[in-house]
Amino acid sequence: MRAKASLTLGLVLFLACLASSAAFGESLPVRTLSGHTDWVNSVAFSPDGQLLASGSDDNTVKLWDVATGKEVRTLSGHTGAVESVAFSLDGKLLASGSYDKTVKLWNVASGAVVRTLSDETYIVFSVAFSPDGRLLALGSYDNTVKLWDVASGAELLTLSGHSGWVSSVAFSPDGMVLASGSQDHTVRLWDVASGRELHTLNGQSDPVASVAFSPDGKLLASGSYDETVRLWDVVTGAEVRTLSGHSDIVFSVAFSPDGKLLALGAYDNTAKLGNVSTGAVVRTLADHTGVVLSVAFSPDGKLLASGSVDKTVKLWNVADGTPSSVPAPFPTQPLPPAPVPTSEERHLLDVFPAWVWGITAIIVGGCVAWLLSGHH
Repeated sequence: MRAKASLTLGLVLFLACLASSAAFGESLPVRTLSGHTDWVNSVAFSPDGQLLASGSDDNTVKLWDVATGKEVRTLSGHTGAVESVAFSLDGKLLASGSYDKTVKLWNVASGAVVRTLSDETYIVFSVAFSPDGRLLALGSYDNTVKLWDVASGAELLTLSGHSGWVSSVAFSPDGMVLASGSQDHTVRLWDVASGRELHTLNGQSDPVASVAFSPDGKLLASGSYDETVRLWDVVTGAEVRTLSGHSDIVFSVAFSPDGKLLALGAYDNTAKLGNVSTGAVVRTLADHTGVVLSVAFSPDGKLLASGSVDKTVKLWNVADGTPSSVPAPFPTQPLPPAPVPTSEERHLLDVFPAWVWGITAIIVGGCVAWLLSGHH
C-alpha cells in the first residue's frame, strides 16, 4: 500500500509539472539566442521573417537566423550602446541608433556600413523607417524628432514640441503620420509631409517608453513608466482603452500583424500578450531573468522576439508558447485505477523501500516534463 501511495504521489506530481505553466497561461520560449555581452535594448524582424536584429549595450548589432537561432554576423562600429534597430521595408538596409550620437545604415547582405548620420549632437534613442523606405525618423535626447532622407543622408525636418527626450518613434502604415513618445509624459502625432503637430495625447503620468501603430493605422498603443498601456484613436486623439492585467513599468509595445494582439515588455522580467479588443492580458511569457526592454512580432505573427537586460533574446511561439503553455485547467476527471502489479513487479516493490519508488517517480516525472516543455 505504501508503495502504491508513493507511486501515485509521483504520478500526481508528474502531471502537475506538465500542467503548471499551462494552468496559469504561462509559456516557455521556443529558443534562446545568446551572444551579446550586455543588455539587449532592441529587437526587430526582417520583412521576410528570416532574420532577427538585436541592438545591445555591448555597442554591437547582431543578426540571427530565425529558423536555426544561429548568429549570422555581428555589426561592429558603434562606440556606444545601440538603443534601437529597424529594417527598411525591402529588408536591404538596417538602421541602428546609438548612445554614441550617431545613426548607422547597414547593408544587411554584406554587413557593411552604407552611411553614418553623424550630425546628431545628442543620444539617439529610437529609429524608424517610413513604409516606402525613403525617410528615417530619429527620436533624440534633445527633445526632438528628426526626419532624414535615406538616399542622400540629408536632414529634412526637425519636429519640435516635446519638453523631454524622445524615447520612441513610429510611422503609421500609410506613412502619413508619425508618432513620438517622450519623457515629458506625452505622445505626439505629426503630419509627415508638413511636420505639423496633429495631436498631443495626454493621460499617462510618467514617461512614455514606446509607441506602436496597429496594422490598419486606426489605433496607437503607448507603454509607459506609469505601468499602463493605453490605446488611442489616431484620428481623434481620444483614449480608447487601457490594457489591464499587469502592474509594472512597460518598456516596449508591439501589435501582431493581424492587429488582434498587443505584446508588451515589462520591468517584471516578462513579456505579455494582450487582447486588443478586450484589453485583457491573455498570456504571460516568463523565462527572462532581467527586465524585458523590447518586443517584436515576426511578419507572419507566429513568433514573438523579446530582448532583455539578461543579455539574451528569446523567441516565443505566439499561438501556445510551447506544448506546456496552452492555457488549460487541471484534469477534472478522476485518474483511471492503477493496474494491478504482476508477481515480478511485486517482487521489485518488496525489494526496494516504498520511498525510493516515490522519489524515483517524482524525478523521472520532472525530467520528462522539462523535456516536453522544450526548455533545453
